[in-house]
Amino acid sequence: MRSVLLQLHIGQPLECTAWSNVPTANGVQITVFSNSGVSRQIEQCAQNCFSFLEQSLIAVGGKRELAPCFRDSGGIFGAYTCGGAVQGLHKRVLIYIADGSGVVDDLNIERYFLVPNAIIIPVIDSSISGSPTQILPNSFNTILAEHIDNFNVSPAVPRILRAGGIQSKSFRLFISYKHADARAIAGQLFHALSERMFDVFLDRFSSRTGDEFVALIKEELFNKACVLVLETNDIGSSVYCRQEVATATAYHLGLMALDLPGSQTTFPQIRKRFDLSACTLTPKDELSNSDLQNLISFIEQNYDHEIARRLRYQDKTLVDSILAAGLTPQPVGIGQYRVQKNMKTFLLSMNAYPPAVDDFIDTERSALQIPTVNQTILFGPVSVVRTIRGEQISWLGKKSSIYPIDEGHVMRSIKNI
Repeated sequence: MRSVLLQLHIGQPLECTAWSNVPTANGVQITVFSNSGVSRQIEQCAQNCFSFLEQSLIAVGGKRELAPCFRDSGGIFGAYTCGGAVQGLHKRVLIYIADGSGVVDDLNIERYFLVPNAIIIPVIDSSISGSPTQILPNSFNTILAEHIDNFNVSPAVPRILRAGGIQSKSFRLFISYKHADARAIAGQLFHALSERMFDVFLDRFSSRTGDEFVALIKEELFNKACVLVLETNDIGSSVYCRQEVATATAYHLGLMALDLPGSQTTFPQIRKRFDLSACTLTPKDELSNSDLQNLISFIEQNYDHEIARRLRYQDKTLVDSILAAGLTPQPVGIGQYRVQKNMKTFLLSMNAYPPAVDDFIDTERSALQIPTVNQTILFGPVSVVRTIRGEQISWLGKKSSIYPIDEGHVMRSIKNI
């Protein structure tokens, strides 16, 4: 089951690797590209981008395999030769490392990625002067670029993965904290992460008058699927914080902790920790700017690994349930399997978050790739949502003929199909 084809092109094709077991709804081709004859810094930037992407794929459970061209022909060919020739690739991502020339020196590459199902991500270093319309090719000089400093592309890698549909389409984070201890820092972090395109839940900024608070917390824990705990001296006295960590642990949500002054490591089960226990807070009880930026870098660097924990757990749950029902799982994607029973074909899909419109679309797209699918079931945390969201999920299920079922009923549902 191939899910990612990762390629490096610097004037010519240099690297091509296939990856399976990567959390993505559809097979994706990612090509890191720079023109020939570029400076050593730009060339190194492209190579680093390729290496960082490989490391990220490994971190989320990806398994490296031989690329089909190398396996079948013993060579590496241009990215544009993959279209139609490599099965399972439904999305294309071009990472264009800008050199200021405003051109793509391989017209075949440019044409190949100028299609509706492709995403182009220009990467521009601050040392390259000029507006994007001057330094990017005409065919995509209005696309928003990733801006980097000192040719360090690592901060852009998580956003590149999101653009490719790997893991999830956004960064989501739930902040768990004790109001009396960390109110100012929680607010500071909420605004800083929002500026970095995180979808953050912080109770006092993310709730409205009339919300049923306990139900809101439960839904948002699963809607974000990754929790950052602000550990302070007295956090253990908060029933809400204890329950939030217990839920995250039980359902294999992502978990990270920030140790603030006075932290007693109340939740030792959280392994990914950022230690600011010896830091000096500002007069407003906030973090210094340098501590804040270092914390955000820690979150971004560890986010993919943490979020992948739940995806792997769900995938294993689905496979174990299929086998327990006496059926044979035929992999379609991470958390997606085709099974056959009584001369009928079923597509079983698992969703990490409460299903939304995009999830129904992705599941339906996967079903369309399989001939004669008789029924499609979408498992996920359906029971945790509040009434309005539940009605939306039910309506989407009826309109799409995809059956949404809570993940707690996986075993029973599969046995009964």
